[in-house]
This record gives sequence, C-alpha cells and structure tokens, in this order.
Amino acid sequence: MTSTVDPVAPGVPTNLSAVNTAGTVAISAKAANDNTKFLIFKRGTTGQSFAAATLLGQYNVTANQTITPPADTPGTGTWKYWCGAENGSGIPSASQASTTVTV
Repeated sequence: MTSTVDPVAPGVPTNLSAVNTAGTVAISAKAANDNTKFLIFKRGTTGQSFAAATLLGQYNVTANQTITPPADTPGTGTWKYWCGAENGSGIPSASQASTTVTV
C-alpha cells in the first residue's frame, strides 16, 4: 500500500543561474513559494534529457529558499544545467528550469 501525503506537484524552480569562471561553473536556483521540499540539480549535454543527466545533488529546501550547490567542473564543452523540484511525497515539478553554459 502506498500513501501520498502531498498530491500537489511543486512549482518549477526560479532564478536558475550557471556561470562559468575559468572552467568552474557556479550554480544556484530558488525554490518556488509553495510546497517544494527538494531541489535537484543535474548537468548533461545539450542533447540529453533531465532524466538522463548526471545528478549533481539533491537539497532540502523551504519555500523561496535559494540553494547554491558546490561549484561544478564539467570539462570543456557546452553543458546544460537543470534544476527540478519535488514535494515531500516525491512528486516532481511539471518541468525543470534549465540553462546552457559553454566551458
């Protein structure tokens, strides 16, 4: 038997930023002002999907909280960064914030 405490999907994270400085990418994003409990950061190629991308980290958050994970060093290339959200029941946001960076 499975129980869902919170059936409402959280909003898409806002203010996603990925800035390359000498091969190191600083990333941050803000949780929506809702039931978001986790922000999930991923990196991949521009041809990958969020599901197929490399997990950089999952962070506990509260409404409107900004998270800045440790900087990423992906190597030379063009990279796509995503930030998705989940509520306390593991229900994901309908989509993810994304941005592309060239290193």
